[in-house]
Amino acid sequence: MKPSRAFNFFGILLIFAMGFSPMNVDAARAPINPSGAAAGVYDDVRPAWRYAGAWTANAKTGAYGNTVHLSRAIGSSASFTYLGGGFVLYYMACPTCGKLDIFVDGKKARTLNQYAASVSWRKIWVTSLIYSGNHVARFAHAGGATVSIDAIQIMPLPQPSNSPTIGGCPIYPYNNIWNARVDRLPVHARSTAWVNSIGRATGFHMDFGSGAWAGGPIGIPFNIVSAAQTAKYNVSFYYPDESDAGPYPIPPNPKREWGSDHHILTVDTDKCILYEIYDASYANGSWSGGSGAIWNMRSNALRPDGWTSADAAGLPILPGLIRYEEILAGEINHAIRFTASATDSYIWPARHLTSGTSGALTNTPPMGARFRLKSTFDISGYPAQMRVILRAMKTYGIILADNGADWYVGGAPDARWNNDMLHLLDNIVGDDFEAVDVSSLMIDPNSGATRVRRWNPTIGNTLQIQYVDPLDSTKAVNIYNLDMFDTTPAQVSALHTQGKKAMCYINAGAWENWRPDAARFPSAVLGADYSGWAGEKWLDIRRVDLLAPILRARLDLCKAKGFDGVDPDNVNGYQNPTGFPLSARDQINFNIWLANEAHVRGLSIGLKNDSEQLSTLLPYFDWGLSEDCFAQGWCANLSPFISAGKPVFAVVYTDAAIDFNQFCAQAASLQFNGLLKNRNLDAYLQSCP
Repeated sequence: MKPSRAFNFFGILLIFAMGFSPMNVDAARAPINPSGAAAGVYDDVRPAWRYAGAWTANAKTGAYGNTVHLSRAIGSSASFTYLGGGFVLYYMACPTCGKLDIFVDGKKARTLNQYAASVSWRKIWVTSLIYSGNHVARFAHAGGATVSIDAIQIMPLPQPSNSPTIGGCPIYPYNNIWNARVDRLPVHARSTAWVNSIGRATGFHMDFGSGAWAGGPIGIPFNIVSAAQTAKYNVSFYYPDESDAGPYPIPPNPKREWGSDHHILTVDTDKCILYEIYDASYANGSWSGGSGAIWNMRSNALRPDGWTSADAAGLPILPGLIRYEEILAGEINHAIRFTASATDSYIWPARHLTSGTSGALTNTPPMGARFRLKSTFDISGYPAQMRVILRAMKTYGIILADNGADWYVGGAPDARWNNDMLHLLDNIVGDDFEAVDVSSLMIDPNSGATRVRRWNPTIGNTLQIQYVDPLDSTKAVNIYNLDMFDTTPAQVSALHTQGKKAMCYINAGAWENWRPDAARFPSAVLGADYSGWAGEKWLDIRRVDLLAPILRARLDLCKAKGFDGVDPDNVNGYQNPTGFPLSARDQINFNIWLANEAHVRGLSIGLKNDSEQLSTLLPYFDWGLSEDCFAQGWCANLSPFISAGKPVFAVVYTDAAIDFNQFCAQAASLQFNGLLKNRNLDAYLQSCP
């Protein structure tokens, strides 16, 4: 096994924010997101940083700039704000170092005992409680003579590959309200009234297509530019008090919506900024418009409360447009924009109304209201392209974003649209939809971030693995690891009744010819036989485009059956004779993609065996599972999981001829849950004490 990587304090630019949010930082050295410290490593090398409580900067050999942050007063604390999925804390352990409590968003995340027999540099991973938006981390000196910290590495917010993108830019983080599934949310109490208001018998209309209507393209187009190479304009707005000043990059002869609204949408791929203008017009070398909004496509930030945007609801337009590229991809992963002639008030995530009183809901739908196509609506008779749209309407729904014709759905013009096919959706009526209550998703009314909660196992939890029937649910363990296909929802529910959690096993890196979805795998992804396992072949994990629909369906089934987590097998194919030239980077890319797909479904996920890549993959996986690490001598390589507060389940097998007592002694010293199993993974279990 390869040794774990050591952190090089001098190989990375370090600027540390201790005490308050970063300020006055040279952007060329350390660009900081204005709403919090962004991904990167931070250490204190400048006198401009401020400190809270009794923290002081002290010289210490080996630290960046030979400086650490040290406190000698129990009860003193320091805090900083960051934007990301969590952070790695680099600290110094020493004979006189004490305890440090670490809080994230007001809740205790870790207690760190920094005591060590000798001075040593260490690091731990601290995750955000919710993967979204700004977080506040606070360190409190909880015990002992001293506590000391060197640096913080803020980890980027994970982005699953199926998040909507344009020009290489994400259309908001994966947990943004536009990208949130609503197929399992409750029906809104005013659903009947709102549908009646818009029109229960009124047909839908796809307000986009190919060719021209009344002299112009059908739909709302958008421009993709490099702002560094595009002329910028200070647009004159007639609603300046609710518009972003700009300047706005506008290319020569920009694509502009035909008709009365004259929207111009522009994506700057340099910085992933979205610029949207309502009623844009050009005269005498200058641009003017009704209102304008500028959006950071990597942020969940909303407009200031009460502000309009280029849409009356104060929402961005681009995220809700149906694009032909999504039809080709076979999946729309976001809510869809639509209009209604009468609206009253507004609800989250909308920020603006055109009539009514803020906060006062009536039987007329508010801006921001979310609807979904009823699950009972039969889409099987529609062409495949139209089923992509209809599935999205069931899964992600539609958002009321502007005043206009009732049930008019927004999309981008494209010569490839078949207008006759789009008109097949005209027979859908309001009665086929229901309003959805999305309030349970809201974290902060001023943020578009949604709750993506999931259960994670903890150090000390015990595990049973059983893939051979009949299921024995009497084991005195916290968690059952079961085959996803062979386990019924009733069995998972019964475990939950006993207070136990359930992980679903899926084979993520290899094909098995006995699985019910085996025929879905195209021959192009099937590689060499998996030695020793009849009917199994390695997969070409580089072809995520081909594997994604199959593996997503498996994860969906895992979630639908009620499982709490997923155990993906064979995620180290790059080390094996797969028949494909897989690289370590290919494996990392696939494993991160898989972890993010699990997380967006609220499933925890474990990393099985791939310890060589743990230094890169640790932030993305919630626990580790090893097989035969004791017999092969690499169990200690999984210790970073424990340092990060994540459990390790170490499995040894009865056919390996190991000393079980010696194994259990090692497992106890490493804080692993050790278990002895038969190789066929039947009900037999012997757990380490």
